[in-house]
Amino acid sequence: MQVCSNCGHRNRPGVVFCDNCGASLIGDSPLSTKNFNQATDAATPAEAEIIASAGSDIFAQGTILRIEVEGAEPILLKPKPETVFGRRDPATGSMPDVDLTPFAGYRMGVSRKHALIRQGEGADRLDLWDLGSSNGTFLNGTRLNANRPYRLRDGDEVRFGQMVLHIFFQIKTSDTSPLDKATTPAPGDAPADKVENAAPAPQTTNLSPNQVPPANSPNMTTFTGKVVDSPNGQQSPEKTSSESPDKK
Repeated sequence: MQVCSNCGHRNRPGVVFCDNCGASLIGDSPLSTKNFNQATDAATPAEAEIIASAGSDIFAQGTILRIEVEGAEPILLKPKPETVFGRRDPATGSMPDVDLTPFAGYRMGVSRKHALIRQGEGADRLDLWDLGSSNGTFLNGTRLNANRPYRLRDGDEVRFGQMVLHIFFQIKTSDTSPLDKATTPAPGDAPADKVENAAPAPQTTNLSPNQVPPANSPNMTTFTGKVVDSPNGQQSPEKTSSESPDKK
């Protein structure tokens, strides 16, 4: 018989681990299991608040929506009483509150007016409504009936057609600037600082036929004031060339 040094249980010969507590019968120290009740590093107040509110349907004052779309920057949004999601209508130019056109909304099957998030019960709850979209609105994998409210919770997965979004209730901090209406920069827009620092265009001067060029103009001929005899016997003023050095 092998007696376990950890719990004192008598084990049958040949076993390696104690049948009672699982401790090793051949090692110097018994095996142990991590106790999850042991104290760990305390979470910060902000982290504790996020953990406590996970999965909650309470949209408290000072909270904003963080909408994450795969492969794109998250959208930070302060909901209005009604916030419409959809695509820009090229025919009429009408825009929803959250335009999903830049996220391949058309290819993903998002309608022009696909769904909306509406505040309810004292503005501390949010409901998701499908607006009769062609390809449907899904909440955590379940398709919604059109024109009926469904309660939103922190961390929910919402799908418009084939576009998947994750919705989070985020506490607003000093470094977050939510948008009342989600917008995207137009293609080709240049930052202001680059426009201001652009090199000035070169200036050109057009001379009239009778205008004398400046004194430092290249290839200008100047007169010295001396008179010399020319080979044909006529006198002419002596002239010197002021060509630039790189042309000589």
